[in-house]
Amino acid sequence: MGWLDTADGGFADAVAMLATVTHRPVRVVPHCGGEAVRVDFEFGRYVLARKGGPAAGADPDADGTWTVSVHDVDGHPDLALARATDEWLVDAFDLVADVVRVRPTVAEPCTTGELTAAAVPAATA
Repeated sequence: MGWLDTADGGFADAVAMLATVTHRPVRVVPHCGGEAVRVDFEFGRYVLARKGGPAAGADPDADGTWTVSVHDVDGHPDLALARATDEWLVDAFDLVADVVRVRPTVAEPCTTGELTAAAVPAATA
């Protein structure tokens, strides 16, 4: 089975689109009793894209909805840093793309103390 193939061939377009947009390796993974498309990013972040059912008043060219969520490798898999749903995968991904590339903040910032004039050595002539 190649990198674009899934058991039912249903994710080939999604894999190709995400690989093109992200320039990252993309794979189909088991998720919650089904399959999802996964893209790994820097800073321990990854994106899951899951196919949903048809939306009410859906675009006739769209085949259901996509839910794209951003997760942290060290976090709980059910806890998403961001989540978006749209009829088009590219639009749902676009809504969460900024979260993927943001460097995580440190939970407790380091303190270096205040730098005062007295702490700075005087310049020698």
